[in-house]
Amino acid sequence: MILKLNNMRNKLFLSALVAFSMNANATEDPILMTVNGKDVKLSEFEYMYHKNNKQQIEKESLENYVDRFVVYKLKVAEAEATGLDTLSSFVKEFNGHKAELIKPYLNSEKYTEPFAKEAYERMKKNLYVSHIMMPPLPENESKMDSIRNCVLSGEDFGELAKKYSSDHYSAEKGGDLGLMWVGKYPYEFEDASYRTSVGKVSDVVKTAFGYHLIKVTGENYITGKYRVAHIVKTYKRKFNEIDSTNINAVNSSVDSVYNLLKNGADFAEIAKEFSDDKRSGNNGGELGWFGAGQLVKAIEDKMIITRVGEISEPSKAEYGVHIVKVLEYKPLGDYEDVKDDILAIVNRDDRSEVIQNMKIEDLKKELGYNENLKFESEIETLLSKNGFDSVFVTTMQSSKIPVFSYKGGEVLVSDIAKTWSPKLHLGVEQGRNYVRKSVDNVINETLLNYEKDNLANKYPEYANLLNEYKEGLLLFEISNKKVWDKSSSDKEGLENYFNKNKSKYTVWEQPKFKGLIVFSLNDSIENEVKEYMKSLGGDTVATALHKKFRRNIKIERHLTSKGDNRFVDELVFNGEKAEPDKKYKNYFILEGKLIEQPEEAADVRGQVTTDYQNYLEKQWIKDLKSKYKVKINKKVLKLVKG
Repeated sequence: MILKLNNMRNKLFLSALVAFSMNANATEDPILMTVNGKDVKLSEFEYMYHKNNKQQIEKESLENYVDRFVVYKLKVAEAEATGLDTLSSFVKEFNGHKAELIKPYLNSEKYTEPFAKEAYERMKKNLYVSHIMMPPLPENESKMDSIRNCVLSGEDFGELAKKYSSDHYSAEKGGDLGLMWVGKYPYEFEDASYRTSVGKVSDVVKTAFGYHLIKVTGENYITGKYRVAHIVKTYKRKFNEIDSTNINAVNSSVDSVYNLLKNGADFAEIAKEFSDDKRSGNNGGELGWFGAGQLVKAIEDKMIITRVGEISEPSKAEYGVHIVKVLEYKPLGDYEDVKDDILAIVNRDDRSEVIQNMKIEDLKKELGYNENLKFESEIETLLSKNGFDSVFVTTMQSSKIPVFSYKGGEVLVSDIAKTWSPKLHLGVEQGRNYVRKSVDNVINETLLNYEKDNLANKYPEYANLLNEYKEGLLLFEISNKKVWDKSSSDKEGLENYFNKNKSKYTVWEQPKFKGLIVFSLNDSIENEVKEYMKSLGGDTVATALHKKFRRNIKIERHLTSKGDNRFVDELVFNGEKAEPDKKYKNYFILEGKLIEQPEEAADVRGQVTTDYQNYLEKQWIKDLKSKYKVKINKKVLKLVKG
């Protein structure tokens, strides 16, 4: 009995705490208004109000803005009531905007800034490097350690590269990779290189390509951006492959051009005449401004080692040969000047994976991530029997063992294994790696998705911005449907509006010719046109003439005053003989008359359409106010900060 009473007291106490918490939150961000049963909190209104005033020359009064805000919310309510927010086209567009808005919150400066600053410091010099590489097999790590010990004990790095390196292209050159800069190679490779002194070798480094031993052979301090031009001659292709019989001819012709340029020939003229890249060739071969990592290797390697105003030796690529000219050089600026460019590199290369892993580790702590060790032992036991096979997959797909838990729930083995194919057969080690990779992918995806779904709770500014985008899209779609499209497509409504308000549009100071003028190539075609017209009904004349005579004639529709068009002046207002067009020598009035004032909406379409839109807008707002209930809390409104 005492236990039951204690439990009851605990529940009452917890209920009181929850109620207090809810009231505290309500006080912090109270409801300002309710539109069609949907609450609008003070924070959202203040966000929109202050943003609006920042965009205005003169500050708008709170009273006026409240009225406009209510109308805005009524239109959004109408859009939601008609289901616009559920259309696949809307969802797709909104999700596209959402994906862009999320990025700064997932990749905050806390993670990206250290990498950006590190990259900036490294951009102040490029490195000459050589390497020895072996495939990413576990046994090769110890082999690479042995090779490193050989180098440290005095054996020649180049000879060891020729003997052991799996990168055959560089192995032939003693492992030489040439010039390296930020972003050129995987981040792990770059990081090890920049941490190694000139003449020294790195520790063994693992990348997605394998195990590496890196030797830094020199430094180059020419960095920044280059304005470059090039001449390229491409090898011919035969059956979608390079025609080997053409390679020598292309190489020889490029050598001849290179000799011409060395003897003073104009680079721009040669590019126009000789280059197979016609787009740049027509512009003297110019490609524009580029930094490291932005051009193909054959151009980039020469760009960095060529002085301004000079041309490079021919540079061979798989598809052809380039000659490069550096037109201008701009050194690396201050960090703030190039920060955006560096962040773009950081967010697109291997650094982004390192940053995401840091983010995941923080999320694990924040979301109470806990991995189930029983799952690990279960996997190990099953894999050790027959490896990764159909029995293993089927067993895992029905397993209810949790893999991990977090604030949002738990993920079972079956949740992960459902994507595995029973037809896949792997050994124990390969199976272990495959499972681990699958689990890591699900962990990352699950935690990041939870974070994305809860960003609005963590960052009020993001919540407001996201809501603004969503409602802005809805507002555009519903306004288009109710006002803008209707005003242009509702011809009957437009005409009725014009007739009811005709006095507003009697503003012409002089009469206008309203009609069609036909232009033809010569006299004989004009006569043919006039003869053909006798067999046509009035409503089909222009269409029929276009169909029969096509480009031999052109028809112009006019609503023109005296002095506005030379042909109308001659044919209608008895003006001077008009100077004919070069192509269409003859012209005559197909149909038309002088009118003193507008006769129909089409005569003043722009003005009438605008007025009709305003009329539709007012009627729509009136209907919305009667259709949807709005309730404003005046006490909360007084809390709005000016």
